Amino acid sequence: MCYTYLIKCTINNKFYYGVRWGNKVPPSEDLWIKYFTSSKVIKNLINQYGKDAFLFEVRKIFTTKQEAITWEETVLRRLKVLKSSDTWLNKCISKAIRYDVHPRKGVKVSEETKEKISKSNKGKPKFTEKDKLNMSINRTGSKHWNYGNKWSEESKNKNKLSNQKTRKENPELFTNPPSWEGKNHSDLSKEKMSLARKLYWEKKRNLSPN
Repeated sequence: MCYTYLIKCTINNKFYYGVRWGNKVPPSEDLWIKYFTSSKVIKNLINQYGKDAFLFEVRKIFTTKQEAITWEETVLRRLKVLKSSDTWLNKCISKAIRYDVHPRKGVKVSEETKEKISKSNKGKPKFTEKDKLNMSINRTGSKHWNYGNKWSEESKNKNKLSNQKTRKENPELFTNPPSWEGKNHSDLSKEKMSLARKLYWEKKRNLSPN
């Protein structure tokens, strides 16, 4: 039975998201009982702190190995774990980890592409996950710049007229107006939202002076 899982080291408050497909027993009888991930990083932490220093959770169960592998890679890529080393212990999200030779070995990036990448990155501020969380907290609730403000009747009327004008001039945009009615979040979206909220509140608790 293949599954993905989430591990947290309570000592350094970092997470690891992985996949398991070689087990012969249900996840409840496997994870952190017989299986302690294939990550050398996790194994080193276990040797250092012991098994009880970790929290673990089965995230999603699959019927095939490939489904599980694809899901794990998709989640890790969407969560940008390689850019968040202060939160994640994962060191790789590529399929190359399952091959002896990296699939892009020998591929060279052109000088033009290198120049474009260089120019696009110049001048961009680099925020850590802690910086991002602090900015979010500092703009939440009563700290938000628009907190408590209400639209005047004049503003409401201007907005109404503007929307009517837009609809009249661009009817093709409103033939099938976007709506969430009748739609459901995909499993990936649910997974991302669940993990994001868990990490958000975990970090918020760690930053709290209490």
